[in-house]
Amino acid sequence: MIAWRGSEISASGCLEPPLNRSPWGKAKMSRVIRPTALVFVVLQSCLCLAAEKAPWEALVLECGKLNGTTFYFEKALESKLDVFKEKYSAFLTKAAEEGKRSEEILGKVDEIVAEVNRIVGALEEDFPKDKQKGMMGFFLTRTSHLFGMVEKATVYLAKQETIKDYLRKGGELPFFTYDRESDTANYRFELAFSTKSPAAEVSASVPYAVKGLEKMGEDLKSQFGALSDMVQVKYGVAFHELAEITMLKRLRAPDPYFRWFSDGFANAIAERLLRKYVSEDAAQEYASGYDTSEYSDIEKEVNLYYWMGLAFCIKTPLESEDRLNYARYAYATFEAKRLVEKHGIEVVKKILDKACERPTRDSRNLVEAVEEVTGEDIEERFKRYQTFATREEGIRKYPPAFNEAMKRKDYESALTNLLRIQEVRGPDLRGYANAAYLLFRMGHEEAGDLAIKDHLELLEGRGLEKMHLVMQKLFIDYSFKCGNVVKAQEIAEAALEKEPDFVPALTVRLDRLGRAGKIAEAKGVARRVLELEKDENSPHYKLAKKVLAIGRKSDSGVTERPQDSEDRAD
Repeated sequence: MIAWRGSEISASGCLEPPLNRSPWGKAKMSRVIRPTALVFVVLQSCLCLAAEKAPWEALVLECGKLNGTTFYFEKALESKLDVFKEKYSAFLTKAAEEGKRSEEILGKVDEIVAEVNRIVGALEEDFPKDKQKGMMGFFLTRTSHLFGMVEKATVYLAKQETIKDYLRKGGELPFFTYDRESDTANYRFELAFSTKSPAAEVSASVPYAVKGLEKMGEDLKSQFGALSDMVQVKYGVAFHELAEITMLKRLRAPDPYFRWFSDGFANAIAERLLRKYVSEDAAQEYASGYDTSEYSDIEKEVNLYYWMGLAFCIKTPLESEDRLNYARYAYATFEAKRLVEKHGIEVVKKILDKACERPTRDSRNLVEAVEEVTGEDIEERFKRYQTFATREEGIRKYPPAFNEAMKRKDYESALTNLLRIQEVRGPDLRGYANAAYLLFRMGHEEAGDLAIKDHLELLEGRGLEKMHLVMQKLFIDYSFKCGNVVKAQEIAEAALEKEPDFVPALTVRLDRLGRAGKIAEAKGVARRVLELEKDENSPHYKLAKKVLAIGRKSDSGVTERPQDSEDRAD
């Protein structure tokens, strides 16, 4: 799925065509700030504006107005404001034109939905048209509204060297990072559509960079154009999501291994719809985000056949994992477009028809269906994207590298290998807990929490109660490894409803009561813990004894961080 992250969809990309691109809807582009250049930041007015504005006030910028837009600028740039005003006014005109086109596309939702259903062979029973149209309306309304917000934007204009110096001194700015070792400042820009907020709250934060004062006009024109191009591509995101979800509604596979098909063909369909309903330029811009040549160096590590659905994936802050994911999008799109070019767009419906004829729902039915329809053995073909010939070889490949990385305490490498184990062997509950602990050891505790919590949500949604309880227990154990059992309080109480004598959960309850000063209740829980826990060296036994011995407890004493001796993900 192009950009679903829970209840948020985002798109980001490069500002200038010569720069390397990443797949639209998932890109996170960073660029190095060089001295003598400018940074131009647009913050669309929304409820989050105050939080965005505050950090910029530290730069002591001047304030001005342009066509209803408030803009702040560095005093040293005052002589160049006419250049900015000229290019920004031209952009506003372009934005108004794009807004009208978005409304025109919105008026063709019925036609677009019918086209997608024809391509994938979907019926009303697969995905009701009203829901499809509602989904398209959601995406297209926000694309249209984005242009309508431009006139209410708040703009910041400053030299890059000024910003870099501010970051170097410890300052913080939205979307900017500073690496002290290399003395480089980086930034990324992002457009975000959140399903949690009404359309009026849709926001965009976009840093712009120009190479220098002499070419400021040329660079601003190029970059304003890049923003317009990117929003055109947002139509492609809408088309992609409609196509992919419609295909998945037909397939209804509970396992995770459909992604090479759903994302690949959704992109092929989106590009086709962009060409028909938006423009050839928009289709080409969208396709440029899936250029496989950017990933030739990792082609043999893509493991496309084992790419898991988003709900099964562990989200990490690792750039290497981001790049691997972009590569998978690119190669899946390449394979889908190759089949469409060879067999026609009708191949999508034919493959899904064959896959859905099977008595059981399984995404591997797609492999057999592709061979029946096209004569191609996808499993064999996809071996070009992996270094092992069979799944068994793949299962044996990654554990030794994981173990060696753990010995070196190289948690990033260990996590990378663990993720490949999860994919090739199949999602394992303890694997999610192990990944969470590794993320914690790397300093990404929140990401570690989500590695387990996201899977808890999946299991609960599917009604898998036994597995859900196991996952709850793993989260509680993980909270002890982190030395932060407070975060497990809610999950511990839920686990105790199902298994009242689960000692780690009782210990979390004991910790909570102790912190709240409810000593009598804490003692009662402590006695029960001692009845159940016989290991005198366990944190559960020690805390229970401590509570009973002291009699007052304002701090549980179990939230110490793990020592180096606990550097493991077992």
